Amino acid sequence: MVAAVVDLQAAVDFSLGARFRQLAENLSVAFAERKDVIEGMVCAALAGEHVLLLGPPGTAKSALTRSFCGSIEGTQYFEWLLSKFTAPEELFGPIKLSALKADRFERETLGKLPQAHVAFLDEIFKSNSGVLNTLLTALNERKFHNGSGAVDIPLRMVVGASNELPEGPELGALYDRFLVRYMVDRVRTPAGFFSVLTSGEGDLPEVISLEGWDEARAQVARVTFGKAAQQAFWQLRQELSKEGVNPSDRRLKRAVKLVKANAWLSGDEEAGEEHMGVLADVLWDSPEQREVVAKVVGGISSGAVGEASKVRDLVLNLVKQLPAAPASGPTKEYQDALVAANKEGKRALGKLKGMAEGLKNQAKADKIRAMMVQLEEALAPVRESARQALGL
Repeated sequence: MVAAVVDLQAAVDFSLGARFRQLAENLSVAFAERKDVIEGMVCAALAGEHVLLLGPPGTAKSALTRSFCGSIEGTQYFEWLLSKFTAPEELFGPIKLSALKADRFERETLGKLPQAHVAFLDEIFKSNSGVLNTLLTALNERKFHNGSGAVDIPLRMVVGASNELPEGPELGALYDRFLVRYMVDRVRTPAGFFSVLTSGEGDLPEVISLEGWDEARAQVARVTFGKAAQQAFWQLRQELSKEGVNPSDRRLKRAVKLVKANAWLSGDEEAGEEHMGVLADVLWDSPEQREVVAKVVGGISSGAVGEASKVRDLVLNLVKQLPAAPASGPTKEYQDALVAANKEGKRALGKLKGMAEGLKNQAKADKIRAMMVQLEEALAPVRESARQALGL
C-alpha cells in the first residue's frame, strides 16, 4: 500500500538528521493518516526502543514496518504471526543436530529473530510460555541464550502488533517492553481512503545505511538533557499524578531517550519541553488514559512558543470581533473598542518581544518574532481606524 514518494535530492549530501526526516516524510506520503505513528517510530528507532501498534487487522501495520526497514540499507528484517501454539523454533531457529551430537544445545538462527535488525511480531500477546522468556530477554537486553552462554544480537527495534490488550502478569512484562504505543485505526478522511484505494505496491528508496542509523543513535545519546528539561519532566509527572496516571520512574527514564531523539530530529543539541510532544503515546497504560496524557503533555510541550501563540491568538481574536465603523460616524463605544484593541496589541507585542529576547534557542525566538510580524500586520489597520475615529 505504497503511494508516490517524495524524490530524494542529493541524499549523499544530507545530514543524518535530514536523512531521517526524509525517511519520515517518505513514509508519511506512502501511508495515509499515519504521520504521528511514523514520527514516533523514527524516534523509537533513534532511541533504541520498541513500538506497539494496537488496532484491527488491515491497517498497514506490517507494511509500514517493512517499508521502514526497507528504507535503511543493510537491515535484516524478520516477521512472524504468533499464536498460543507458536514453537520456539519458529522465532529462534531449529536445533542444530551437529551440536546435539557433540552434547551441545544450540539453535541455527539464520533468517530468524536473533539475526534481525528490525522485527515485526503480529498478535504479540498470543505469546506462550515457551517463547516468552527468550523473547523478553531479546527485547530488553538484546541477548539470546544459545548453547553454553548468551550472545549479543543485532536487534535495533521490534514493532509488535495486537488487536487486544494483554491479560495476566506474564504478558504485562512484555507489554512494558514497548515504550511507544499507538492506537491504529482505519483511515477516517476521504483523502486517506482514496489514497488507500489507489496507491500502488512498491519499495521506498533507501535513505540511510545501517551504519548511519548507528551513528545517529550515538549522536542522539550526546543530546543534552538539562535543568529545564528535567524540571519539565517533574512538572509532567506531577500533572499526570493529579489525573490519576502514574507512569513508573523507569518508564520516565526511558522516555528521556525518546525526547532527546525528537530534539535531535529537530536539529537541536539540547532537549526541551517543546520536544516532549512524542510522550503523548508513551505514558499511558490503558487506551482510556490516552486523551488525558495527550492533554497534559500538550500543555507542557507547548513551552514558550505555545505561550506566545496564546498571546498572539488572543489579540487576533480581539481584532476580528471589533465592530464595524458606524455609518453615521464614530461613536464613543466604537472609539473605546479601537483604543482598547490597540492597547492590548501594544501590550502583547511587548510581551512577545521580551519572550523572544529571553530565549537562547534561536529557532524558537524566530518563531515568536514571526508572530510579532503577524500582530503588526493585523493591528496596522486598527491603528489607522483609531486615528481617524479620534480625529488625529
